Amino acid sequence: MHTLKTTTIVSAAVLSLLLSACGGGGDSPLLNTGNSSSSVSSGTVDTTEPRAIGFGSGSNFTDGTIGVNGGSDLAPGTSTILTINIVSSTNTLVTTPVQVTFNSSCYAAGEAELTKGTETTNKVTTDIGQATITYTAKGCVGEDEVTATAIIGNTAKTARVTLTVAQDTVQAIDFIDATPSKIFLKDSGGAQTSTVRFLVTGSKGTPIKNIPLNFSLSTQLGGIALTTSTATTDSTGHASTVVQAGTIPTAVEVIATHSNITARSNELSIGTGMPDQNSMSISASRFNPPGWDYDGEPVNITIRLADAFNNPPADGTSVQFLTEGGSIDTNCTTINGACTVIWKSQSPRPSNGRVTILATTVGNESFKDVNGDGLYTANTDIFSSFNNGGNCNPNVPLSTAEATPGGNDEPCDDLGEAYLDQNENGEFDTGANAEDYVDFNINGSHNIENGIYNGVLCATEGSTCTKQPVTIRQDIVLSMSSEQPMTQNGRLLGQPEAIELSANETTMFTVTLADINGNAMPVGTTVSLSTSTASDVTINQSMNSGVASTLNPTAFTVTLKASETKRPSGSFNIVVTSPKGPSYSFSTRLIPRPLENTAAIYIGKSSGATFLVGQVDVGIEDAVLPPGGSTSLSVSFVDSNGSLTTGSATATFTSQCVRDGTAILTDSSGQPTSTASTQTGRATLFYKANGCIGTDLITATSTLPSLQVNTATATLNITVATAQNIVFDRANPAQISLKGGGGVETSDVRFIVNGPNGLPMSGVPVTLTLNNSVGGVCLISGATCTQEVLATSNASGIVSARVQAGTITTTVRVTASTESGGTTISTQSSGLVISTGIPDQDSMSISASQYNVPVYVEGFEVDVVIRMADAFNNPVPKDTSVSFTTSGGIIDSSCSTDEFSTCTVTWRNQNPRPASGKVTILATALGNESFVDTNGNGTYDTSDTFAESGSTCSRNAPTPTLVDPSTACDDLGEAYLDSNRNDTYDLGEIFIDIFGPGNSLVKDGVRTAGNGIYDGALCPATGATCTRNSVTVRQDLMLVLGTGVADTTGNRLIGQPANISMAANSIQTLPIILRDTNGNSLPAGTTVTVNSTNLTGATVTLSPTAVTVADNVTGPTTFDLVVKRDATAASGQFNLVVTAPGRPAAEYTSTVTSL
Repeated sequence: MHTLKTTTIVSAAVLSLLLSACGGGGDSPLLNTGNSSSSVSSGTVDTTEPRAIGFGSGSNFTDGTIGVNGGSDLAPGTSTILTINIVSSTNTLVTTPVQVTFNSSCYAAGEAELTKGTETTNKVTTDIGQATITYTAKGCVGEDEVTATAIIGNTAKTARVTLTVAQDTVQAIDFIDATPSKIFLKDSGGAQTSTVRFLVTGSKGTPIKNIPLNFSLSTQLGGIALTTSTATTDSTGHASTVVQAGTIPTAVEVIATHSNITARSNELSIGTGMPDQNSMSISASRFNPPGWDYDGEPVNITIRLADAFNNPPADGTSVQFLTEGGSIDTNCTTINGACTVIWKSQSPRPSNGRVTILATTVGNESFKDVNGDGLYTANTDIFSSFNNGGNCNPNVPLSTAEATPGGNDEPCDDLGEAYLDQNENGEFDTGANAEDYVDFNINGSHNIENGIYNGVLCATEGSTCTKQPVTIRQDIVLSMSSEQPMTQNGRLLGQPEAIELSANETTMFTVTLADINGNAMPVGTTVSLSTSTASDVTINQSMNSGVASTLNPTAFTVTLKASETKRPSGSFNIVVTSPKGPSYSFSTRLIPRPLENTAAIYIGKSSGATFLVGQVDVGIEDAVLPPGGSTSLSVSFVDSNGSLTTGSATATFTSQCVRDGTAILTDSSGQPTSTASTQTGRATLFYKANGCIGTDLITATSTLPSLQVNTATATLNITVATAQNIVFDRANPAQISLKGGGGVETSDVRFIVNGPNGLPMSGVPVTLTLNNSVGGVCLISGATCTQEVLATSNASGIVSARVQAGTITTTVRVTASTESGGTTISTQSSGLVISTGIPDQDSMSISASQYNVPVYVEGFEVDVVIRMADAFNNPVPKDTSVSFTTSGGIIDSSCSTDEFSTCTVTWRNQNPRPASGKVTILATALGNESFVDTNGNGTYDTSDTFAESGSTCSRNAPTPTLVDPSTACDDLGEAYLDSNRNDTYDLGEIFIDIFGPGNSLVKDGVRTAGNGIYDGALCPATGATCTRNSVTVRQDLMLVLGTGVADTTGNRLIGQPANISMAANSIQTLPIILRDTNGNSLPAGTTVTVNSTNLTGATVTLSPTAVTVADNVTGPTTFDLVVKRDATAASGQFNLVVTAPGRPAAEYTSTVTSL
């Protein structure tokens, strides 16, 4: 300590010498050059030891005083600087920093402000013994003692000064707030008072205290009152009063006055405080979540409430919820009139998939305030109830406010107890279908409306209204929608099984997309088309976005435009994809519309040498029918030689009985029609007497342009009922397979013999006869097979014949006849189809729900669909087996066809994954090779077309003659899995080994090529030109495993330049190729967009404007990049942004400059 003090003295001495050398003649602030209140030894100066706080130094130091710049009297809102000094025992300003704290009563009350520079603070630190602070009056009036305190030698020492602030004059009164800003009618519940505050400020804009204010109201309607009419401003310049609500809704202002200065508050709303029925609404974040298949699918249910004046009710109003399906939060409380709960899908799930949600709260009924007084007055205001024709049965009746003026609505404002309308019938149901309800009066039963207004706005309680509340309510219906759509015959509603189109023909159909319960599909469900197996046709659908939030099914149209020169063929799928991922595919076949018959000259009966021009061929030989009997009616289209002609032709049949409605014409399926179509030269309909008696002239006409004779006739004789008649009953099955074809080859054809009383008759001898013997078709009679058999009806009147198929496809009918009273009575069966039932190569097709799979999504599923038919394009037998194998991923081993000759398996993405990204899927089944039956006899012979050496023979699935004769190969080698997609079998590739040397059915471990001859069930007999051996029919397809990363050149898409230089007002169109790093398609759903925010003087667009990779492509997607420069200089960059599903976006940059 001694050493430090010595150093201080030396430093002070040196400083003194320096000042003298510089000619300083005044006192140094570090030296005591005059008298002082302290006595120190001459020559000893202390600058480090604080001793006292005050103002000044040396002989001018005043202990315990704060210095004031400009005097201690202050005008309102003005400032002054306060100074304090810290000195040593020698009254010398000390160099040691000391913290000083300033305080005052006004500062503590917030009526004064202390600042140091720009900082608001009451603490400052001395600099060479001195500290200053700025004092500003902020509402302080009168004397204010300011203190400055510092800790010196472990003792708090204080200096003081008293400032006097003059009283400010009132310049303004400002409204501050009303809390709350809305109150509610007296005795209605909710807040019924509001505190209204004003602020008084002076000439400097600072608050003034102790100012008296007078308060008044703008209206006293309904008894609105103030708790106090005067108040004095507090230390912050505020004064307040309290408004008490009256009994009538209105808006009111509070007026504050001082002398001649006045201020008005904002309008304070006085409302009912209770929501009313027609101001309650309910909404859902989505109406159709996928709740049928998934638990926990959330829907936000939001309630909004308002009172009769459409102001929000008090915060905290409670709303209760109830539902019969899923689960829902019990209640919520409103903020600003609204609140939200969450409904989630789970059991129970109503059988129709529809869930009603009921929301209720306590409130008022509604009415129409005709006189605008805010109250309900009977016989003046309008309140609809059952008394004046209102329909009050629905849980939420139509209110008067919502009804159409002068319309046929039946509004009702009168509310019964709320109920959960589970069956949506607008009625409260009891008994077995009893519905839940809110028992508001707790009497154990559901009460209907009381016929009068109930609510706080009742002007005078009595027989016309009460002030009692009711349960107001809203309800809403959600659909727990299924991912799987509703189908009919295996297809979407409105989707045809097949469509016939000619070249350059356009057609469309409308599909109704509904879930399995007939409700909307889940919101976001999308529809796409898979058209890879459709040829010579453009197919579009109108549903460009996902299913909206709705309860109702979605309708969309599918439009097909055929090629200008070719008839479409193949098939297409409508693919329905759930927002959760699963897809469902539904197929429609495309059938080339047959070419018109141009060779026919005559129509008539039979053909060849027996042809009779202008006559209708009647199936019943003598043309005599019993009452209710039936027969076939046919006409033949022949050329000049009487030979049947081919091509599309139609004949229209009619008769007087048909026109009178006493006879019916039908096609082979029993559908009523008067028009018969044919491709083979013979058009047939079926006639059934349905009350017609006597003779009936049948007329058949055709509009075929080539005909010289276009009309044919025949006369039927329908007998009067006598002893009996014969009725065709059934053929089981209705289609059989060719003899030796491996399927069901026989069918039981059954008739019923009826007596005169219409009851079955037994013991009647009946002759059963076939109408043709094509290919050896016959009736089985014991150990023989013949064209005619005799049978006797049994006790049930039944007589039957067993038809044995022949070796040629045909349609055969059985005629049953018997003698009765000298008259032959007969009838004919429906057509029995004889076909192969064995799939053939050119009738097999394969398709996939998606062809470009994201390789990075493990387990990604693709539906692979097989469709098959026999050589006559009839369905193959149900449960025909199809086998599958694949070069990548995993696939179900087999599937069995349904009644539509279709079956589906699932391929899933997993290892192995070929390096090329290409996966081959092979589908095989036992079947026949194909040929073109040029002579139409239904069997293969040497005059038919069978291609055995075309350029596509090396392929696993060669091109059939029917598709392209120039490259065709109908001769099949053993099927193989073409893993490398080179259209040639390579050693090591999987093959289906069924043949050995010399057409033997012996597996020899070597892949066998085609044998050069037809193999199949339509070979008449095995020999040098064909065999009846089965082959492996097959189809394959390729999926690509899209990497999700675009192939680039120089870190840009293929075709995207690094720099584009452009002249003013020019356009450049650049073709871009989008593919993945293997050269394959990117995954379906990959998008390309443009980011040109950093480009000026030019615009960049894409053509088409929306680039999205389709789900049916395996190769690159191409589009045009269009850059257009305007007249200004072009500069900057743009990015092509590629976003693959489930992958971050990647950007590829080009620069644009001006030429």
